[in-house]
Amino acid sequence: MNGDQPLDQPTGAEQTRPPGDDVLLTQDFTGDSLYTLRAGAEAHATQAGLPAGRVADLVIAVHELAMNAVRHGAGHGTMTLWTRDGMLWFRVSDPGREDAVPPGEPWPRVHGHGLWIVRTLADEQTMSTGPGGTDTTVAMALPGAAGQPASIRPEHDNGRVVLRLSGLFDRSAALELLERTRTLPSLVLDLTDAGPWDADGLAALVTLRQRSELSLTGVPAYLRGRLETLDPALSEAIDD
Repeated sequence: MNGDQPLDQPTGAEQTRPPGDDVLLTQDFTGDSLYTLRAGAEAHATQAGLPAGRVADLVIAVHELAMNAVRHGAGHGTMTLWTRDGMLWFRVSDPGREDAVPPGEPWPRVHGHGLWIVRTLADEQTMSTGPGGTDTTVAMALPGAAGQPASIRPEHDNGRVVLRLSGLFDRSAALELLERTRTLPSLVLDLTDAGPWDADGLAALVTLRQRSELSLTGVPAYLRGRLETLDPALSEAIDD
C-alpha cells in the first residue's frame, strides 16, 4: 500500500478499539506538551515489551501524528496506548479544526513527511477523518516467540548465497548483515522466520538493494507493506 494514499477505511473496528482492561496510557497533548507525550509513550511501550529499536520507531510515529494534530487539526488531541493479540496499538485522536472547510478536512499527505513516515514505521495503520476530526491508529508487533536475538544463517543455492534471517532485526543485526554481505554482488534473503524489524533493519535492506542484486523471499505481509512504502523498488525484489 502506498503511504500517500488515504487510509480512511474503518476496517477491523472491533480489533482497533482500545479495551478498558488493556489500556496502558491515555494522555492529552498540545504543542507545548509533546515532550511529555513522547516520554510517556516510550516508558509504556518499553514496559509492554516492545524492542528498543521499535520503541524508538513508535516514539517517532507518535510525535509525527501529534504534530499533525497540532499543525493541521485542532491544535491538541489525545493519545491512547493499549495491547491486544500480540500487538501494541496506539491511537492519536484530533477533534478537528472548527474553521475547517469542508468539515473533516483530512491532514495533508506529503511523500517523505508525517503520515508517510508513520506508514513506513507501522506494521498496521488505519485513518478515519470526518466532521468529528481525525483518528489514526497504529499497531506494532510485540516480539512473542520471534523475540530471540537475530540470527543470520548462510546457505548456497545454485551458486547464489541465501541468508536465512530470524529473530529481532535491530541496529546491531543490520550492521552485521551489511558487513557480512559487503563483497557479495548477488544474494537472497529469506525472511520467513524474521521477527520485528526496526527502522535500522529496513535501512539495511535499502542499502543492500543499492549495492547488490537482491531477492527477498518469505516476506511477511506486514513487512511487505512497509518495504513498498519505504522504497517501491524493494517490491520488485520480493520473490513470491
